[in-house]
Amino acid sequence: MIYVALFGWPVVVAILFSRQDVPRATAAAILGGYLLLPHGVGYNLPVLPTYNKNFAASLSAIIAITLIAGSRRPNRAKTDVTGEAFLLPGWIPHSKIVLLGLAMIVVGSFATALTNTSSLNEGGRILRGLSIYDAGSMVLSAGVALLPFLLGRRVFAMPHLQRLLLAAFAIAAALYGILALYEIRMSPQLSRQVYGFFPHSWTQHVRGGGYRPVVFLQHALWLAIFLAMGFLASLSLALRNTRHRTMWFSISLLLLLTLILGKSLGAFMLALAFGAALLFGGAVRIPLIISAATASLVLVYPMMRGADLVPINSFVSKFESIDATRASSFSFRLRNEDMLLEKANQKPLFGWGGYARARVYDQEGRDLSVTDGEWVITIGEVGWIGYLGKFGLLCLPIVALFRHRKTWNIGPETVGLCAMLSINLIDLIPNATLTPLTWLIAGALVGRVEVGAVEDQAPKSQERERNGMRAPSLDLGAAARETRPRTGIPRSGSVTARQLPRETAAETEPTTETPALDDQEAENRYTRQTRLHVRRRPDTAAAPKTNRKAPS
Repeated sequence: MIYVALFGWPVVVAILFSRQDVPRATAAAILGGYLLLPHGVGYNLPVLPTYNKNFAASLSAIIAITLIAGSRRPNRAKTDVTGEAFLLPGWIPHSKIVLLGLAMIVVGSFATALTNTSSLNEGGRILRGLSIYDAGSMVLSAGVALLPFLLGRRVFAMPHLQRLLLAAFAIAAALYGILALYEIRMSPQLSRQVYGFFPHSWTQHVRGGGYRPVVFLQHALWLAIFLAMGFLASLSLALRNTRHRTMWFSISLLLLLTLILGKSLGAFMLALAFGAALLFGGAVRIPLIISAATASLVLVYPMMRGADLVPINSFVSKFESIDATRASSFSFRLRNEDMLLEKANQKPLFGWGGYARARVYDQEGRDLSVTDGEWVITIGEVGWIGYLGKFGLLCLPIVALFRHRKTWNIGPETVGLCAMLSINLIDLIPNATLTPLTWLIAGALVGRVEVGAVEDQAPKSQERERNGMRAPSLDLGAAARETRPRTGIPRSGSVTARQLPRETAAETEPTTETPALDDQEAENRYTRQTRLHVRRRPDTAAAPKTNRKAPS
């Protein structure tokens, strides 16, 4: 059943892309692959990385989008709910900061292998060195992990598509919450019943006379942070969507109840704190400030931790006043972090690599370390270069959106994604809950940054056109050549940094007597009012003027 599910998922993805539009199919492919396929198993392919659920879902979606984008025939999968598709061009981001982060991850992985070729002797335990083959494997593994990031950036950059991503998260979390409630009542057994194995230690999922659900994920902590992200997604939609507000509020209450019954205190507190910010902090400003502050603190946390600027003792004292058992566990984690950081500082740039070389051993070769947090694992294995590349891609998009919140017209759907990513970033400090969904959201926010940069270029483009210079453009729709929709929206091909032509803007200007707009009409108005130019298709465009002189 395991290999049937893994190798059958590309077929499912192909069916999704043949029947649905690109954004819906992409969201279903990534969410479905992460939530439904078995964890911790895979098939070792020659040369390529291990074929597991993340590889199957991401690569299948990228291949499907590439085939659809390269096809010239009108296809149902190239239109979205508004009748217009806005896929960013190509798979390579345009931002130099993002490209630097990607290069630090990929090149840093290769450099890690080259600087750890010698074996280690830890109390009689021999840890093998890394080879050129390991270098290639590490680079490919890093590339596979970044596939959801590239998907999110290309597919979910526009605000209305980010709203669709929020809806996909909320619905998937609601359905998964029902399965979690079943395991809370009957014990975590779905993975054993469907795939024949349990992915983790059973004793860690028995707490307080009850059970902590796992479903098909690797641990209850991973499930809890996903449900918390789904809670914020449904709450963001409930605060904006007047038509289906009751449904989204009901989903958010269901997920909050599931977090309480699942005994996931950390995820519950994060969901409650950021949910309160969304409810009482306004649509954009306060939640975005909190998200940007969170991202900044997470990015610099290892530096502060190494410089003893984090008040560790006060945190432990507060935990002891709440729960002595949790305080003891928290103190144990902190001691492990200190040991691992001391070991990582011996190879600060590129780390120790894999094969448990970054762990701490005693004189008899016994492993003394417990690696929980994603940040300390990353620094130990790939060094500060890999850490800054990885966490820079995760944190800096939120900071960039906060800096330009006024000029880029940041909407509540983008703020909702920032809040979801922020609680996941906080959870990366004590846990290693970095998943394809984390990269998908980060990629969507990077795409929104690129769209905002295009909007910033619009006034400069007008000035250049008035001076007779060619305006720079970013083609945001070359990958999706849509047909004319039935709703009467003009045919669209690509988006540049120039404004709409005056006559087109006059035709699409809404009257003051129109009734209240629903979500689709509001999004259409947003698209018309953005400082983006919709270029006509070549077959409908007027013939270009020529400067050739007639022969005498």
